[in-house]
Parts: sequence; C-alpha cells; structure tokens
Amino acid sequence: MLSTCCVINCNSCSHGRNGIKLKNGISFYRFPAWKNNITSHVSEVTKRRRMAWIAAVRRPKITFDNTPPHMMVCSKHFHKGKPAYEMLECDPDWAPSLYLGHTEVKATNTDRFKRFRRRATRSQQQQPPSLGTDNTGPEGREEDMETETSGDDGAPMGNADEQQKCTMCGLRLKEIIRLQEENRKLKGELSKKALDENFLKE
Repeated sequence: MLSTCCVINCNSCSHGRNGIKLKNGISFYRFPAWKNNITSHVSEVTKRRRMAWIAAVRRPKITFDNTPPHMMVCSKHFHKGKPAYEMLECDPDWAPSLYLGHTEVKATNTDRFKRFRRRATRSQQQQPPSLGTDNTGPEGREEDMETETSGDDGAPMGNADEQQKCTMCGLRLKEIIRLQEENRKLKGELSKKALDENFLKE
C-alpha cells in the first residue's frame, strides 16, 4: 500500500512511480489515537498528543475529528526516526518537530531531554523514589518539559508552573525506573518457579 507524508513540502513516499517499494529506510506513522476510554490521565495525555501532531502538521483537511488514514507523517520529522512512547510527554519525539515546512512549531531540544534523563537516573540511584501526591501509577509518565529550566547548560529558570512540571517529570521518571526494576525482579522470580505437577497440586 502506498504511503506518503502529509507534512508541508515533504515528498517522502513508500513506493516509486513504477509501484515498487522504495528501499530508502523511511517509515510512516499514523496520527495517534485519542484513548478516551481508559484512565483520565491516559485520556488527557493522548488527547494532547493528537492535538500536538495536528498542530505540527497544519493541514486544513486534518482536524481532531478527521485524520484520513492515508495522511501519515514520515520518520524524517522525528529526532530518532520514530515517535516516542505516547505517555513519555517530555520526549522530543512525542510529536513531530523537524522540517515541518513552517515556523509555528519550534524544533525540540534532544540535549535537554538527555540531560534530564541522566539527572533523574542519578537521583534514582542515590535515594529511594517516592510517589508524591500526584497519583502516579504504571500509566503515569512525565509531563511536558520543553520549557526553559536551569540545567547543565545554565539555562534561565522558567516560571513557577514550569518548575513544578519539571519536578513532576522527575517524580514520574523515578517511578517508571522503580516499576521497571520491580518488573525485572518479578520476571526473574517467575522464571525460577518450575510449573511441574507438584507445583500445580500446591
């Protein structure tokens, strides 16, 4: 099936004029769905993400209620060549930001995201994580961190709301790391259990 990129001035397509699939290493991604039938947090994040993609592309025929399946975004518009996990809102690839054919959406900063992940990981190793009071669970992830905060590069501090968001990012990332570690331990314990006839009797 022919796939083309709907971003302004992008001519990427999956097949040539002869109908043969091109081996150009370009992938195509559909607009993210709004998951309004899950938890309120997931619903809010996926709604924001869908809106962010639509705002990034800026095509009149693409609206929140109408994203034609043939209108896709190619891998050229993401730093890592593909969209980030939908709940990782502070990842630069949470929405397309590169070569969008307009200047309304500012390209995201991958260096800031990498520094943030390193700081959160170091903090996680130094002290046990706490959940805080934001009801963060397995479905909870970082909030948007594309704001001016003071980091390794000495960038200026943003306002109080932006600082609070960055704090929430840290708490949620710690919880993700803790849950991943717990998951690894549980898988290890499960692999040691022998599902034999005696185990089933017990």
